[in-house]
Amino acid sequence: ATSICLTGDRGGQVDAVRGFTSACGQSIYRGNKFPFDSRGAYFFCDPTIHVVRRAYVEYPDGKLMLRKAEPEGEEFFRSSDFNSRFINTAVGPDGCLYVTDMYRGIIQDAAWFNGGNREFARRTGVNKHIQMGRIWRIRHQDHRPYQEKPQMLSESTEELVRHLQNPIGWWRDTAQKLILLRNDRKKVIPLLEGLFRFTQSPIPRMHALWTLDGMKALTPEIKKEALTDRSPILRRAMVQIIEPGLPKELDLFLPLEKERDPRVAEQLVFTLGTTDEPRAEEMIQSLAGAHLSDQGVMLATTVSLWGKKELPIVQEAKTKKLFAKLPQEKRATVNLNWDKALSSWDRGMKFAKDFDTTHRKMIQNGEKLYFQHCTSCHGADGKGVKIPGTDQYLAPSLVDSKRVHGNPKQLVPLFLHGLMGPIDGKNYSAGYMAPAKAFGIEREDRLAELLTYIRYAWGKEGDCVEKETVSTIRRKHTDRDNPWTDQELKEL
Repeated sequence: ATSICLTGDRGGQVDAVRGFTSACGQSIYRGNKFPFDSRGAYFFCDPTIHVVRRAYVEYPDGKLMLRKAEPEGEEFFRSSDFNSRFINTAVGPDGCLYVTDMYRGIIQDAAWFNGGNREFARRTGVNKHIQMGRIWRIRHQDHRPYQEKPQMLSESTEELVRHLQNPIGWWRDTAQKLILLRNDRKKVIPLLEGLFRFTQSPIPRMHALWTLDGMKALTPEIKKEALTDRSPILRRAMVQIIEPGLPKELDLFLPLEKERDPRVAEQLVFTLGTTDEPRAEEMIQSLAGAHLSDQGVMLATTVSLWGKKELPIVQEAKTKKLFAKLPQEKRATVNLNWDKALSSWDRGMKFAKDFDTTHRKMIQNGEKLYFQHCTSCHGADGKGVKIPGTDQYLAPSLVDSKRVHGNPKQLVPLFLHGLMGPIDGKNYSAGYMAPAKAFGIEREDRLAELLTYIRYAWGKEGDCVEKETVSTIRRKHTDRDNPWTDQELKEL
């Protein structure tokens, strides 16, 4: 395939495409109509290089890694057609993989479409290759697609619960949505509880838990049963479900103090990090000590205990005492990983001796949220991430932003609903800022902490945003569900 990146817009270089530049359309294969090695595989697209890649998800020593499934030089699905623009993947109700192909000559935004590109488009006419999108259905020659056709809108609630056991994820997800929309509590709650208690496979049992949670029908007994179940899938799901109920439900986690599965421990450490209860800190340290060589648990620990340098586990990591019981061959690597993670705590945040304790805690918690969710676009210094080799930025600077440091009535709505389009007349490569809830920040106190941090950081020392302010502004805009534009925010 010929890429428009090779048309001389950068002084004639012919090796501009070295890898993925627009990875998108990701999905996990959740079905049984592909060979076994594809179940749980990760599919994603790149419209610039005209491919769909398949990769295996692996966790060597707790580090999330993607390993390409096809041999070097090959791809799961690719095209030599210049117009092929694969942008999304999804598993359908028949268990086949569906790929959305925008099939379009030009996919770049006008703001980034420069001289060499325009000359190429004028000469070849590719800018006129539009409105020819298509969808590919990919099936395996040795597996017959699932034949049953969805009729869920006309089915009973009992039949919908049956679909939660379907081996194809589309059926389970759709049935779960419809069960929640119907809210047929008298019929469905006993069925879901029975599905959780008497089914062998953990996947339908997990769907039962999340559906009960969506109906606010989870009993303390079922929560306890899930947290002590032998399936790590169910234990991890229940940890996630309980998280919004902390610290009130913290005691439910007592059976997991010695959790052996590293992925459950990782989630538990992240969840415990959302509360400042001393018991939660003790449990985090215990879990971290039990999973020292697991990078996922280590990173979760250094995020959840962010800045708490006085804790025993941090002191022991600095003196190397923490790693003494590890095998000799692992000690140096684990020590290095902890050193790198802990060094990220030193960001020069200073407070006066008489600084308000509550305000300081908000800033420290907000700093943790910022570095979890915002640095990939706005950068650690808040000045925006510059795209290598260009003068373009992914997102605007927060440091001197009048909106960040002005009245919260413009700042809070932006985080509640997102922002799209130019900002102060300038385009940014990302083009869209997702609402805070897309990153898991739904609680008003956590959003207030994040906003307080970005107003205080980088030497600005601005006023805090109170939880009550977020709550008041949220109520004012309850009818809105679409992103704001820059002009709309200025008119608030």
